Amino acid sequence: MTTWAAHAAFEEKRKGQIKPGMLADFVMLKTDLLTAPNEQLRNAQVQQTWIGGKQVFAVKK
Repeated sequence: MTTWAAHAAFEEKRKGQIKPGMLADFVMLKTDLLTAPNEQLRNAQVQQTWIGGKQVFAVKK
């Protein structure tokens, strides 16, 4: 949840930022979506998934 979405839902004390003490749902990708060419976006691979600030998936190395 972004900062403004958390604020709109009255959850800004728990969500909306990635910092200690906050809940966080996010994925880490192998591809930088902001700099990758459009043709690479569809194949961006998830490296880690975090829900509620806890890692629930990681690519095995």
